[in-house]
Amino acid sequence: MAGKQAKVLGDDQIRQLLAYADHGRHSVRDRVIALLSVKAGLRAGEIAQITWPMVLDAEGHVGFHIELHDRIAKKGGGRRIPMHGDLREALIRWRELSDGQRTILHSERGGAMTAGGVANWFAVAYRELGLDGSIANAFEKKTGWLGYYWAPTAILGKYEMTKLSFGVEHDKKEWDACTAVPDCANPKVNAYPTSDVYTIVTKQFSEKAGVAMDYVKTRKWDNQTVGKVLAWMTDNQGTNEDAAKYFLQTYPDMWTKWVAPDVAEKVKAAL
Repeated sequence: MAGKQAKVLGDDQIRQLLAYADHGRHSVRDRVIALLSVKAGLRAGEIAQITWPMVLDAEGHVGFHIELHDRIAKKGGGRRIPMHGDLREALIRWRELSDGQRTILHSERGGAMTAGGVANWFAVAYRELGLDGSIANAFEKKTGWLGYYWAPTAILGKYEMTKLSFGVEHDKKEWDACTAVPDCANPKVNAYPTSDVYTIVTKQFSEKAGVAMDYVKTRKWDNQTVGKVLAWMTDNQGTNEDAAKYFLQTYPDMWTKWVAPDVAEKVKAAL
């Protein structure tokens, strides 16, 4: 049986793949996954099993070559691969955040990624790229784009979009009875529902943490702000802590209303 042919990407598709990697919850790791494929030519199994010693030099720093060992290479074909600058930069960034495990890439559960996990990551990426990539391409080429998307997301935080009306209000009864039912015989135009987000605390917390509860009750922000913060994280490969500092530095008019004036001044002084 013939093997499945590898997907060959053009320059525009590579840019879209890297943009997709930068949008996820594990953006630094995902960028490494993408670059190991498109800039080093590694297969899914090789990406899953590559270890830090294969990319470090004699002094323990990320080097300029990948020493791919026979034991993880397809058909035992180990090789020495020059390391692309973008990949080296991504590995340096990822090494700063990694937890010292021998394998470079880890799953969300903490263990080493499998070849199937890597292959699935690319499958999801290529499926979703059709949407994110089309938005990015439309802005780059200054052409129109019409479609459906959701917020808050990094892509809508990065690109300014205009929400179009369905011409009707959301009808929950109709939604439950027909809109959300596959193959409904008589669907009607219906606006998409807005999802409510709740902060849930224990009864004990609500009764004893008076100051904290005041903050929880007061704190609120809109999708546009969340999207802009997500976009900043993507563009700068920022961590959650980086994003929190960015938000505090960039949106004082918003968050200072959530806390007492003396607390706001202490936070500002600590930034």
